[in-house]
Amino acid sequence: MPAGARPVADYLRFYTGDRKDGRPVVLGTFVLRDLLQRPAAPINIVEKPDMPIILDGGCAVVNLEFDTQRKQIVSISCNGNA
Repeated sequence: MPAGARPVADYLRFYTGDRKDGRPVVLGTFVLRDLLQRPAAPINIVEKPDMPIILDGGCAVVNLEFDTQRKQIVSISCNGNA
């Protein structure tokens, strides 16, 4: 987890598949429970249009990109602050 983020278990996690530069990736959005305005399980596999879209929130929202072929995290970061 990035600096300033809480432990991963504190977040509701949303994952979806995508492609970047022709490679399959998994995108993740982790949202602290009290920030999300809809019911959700701790781990959610969703279609891309159903991913939560939160434009600020600092480390209350963490964004992940995972390269499935290389089996490595490409990026993980907290959202910016408004």
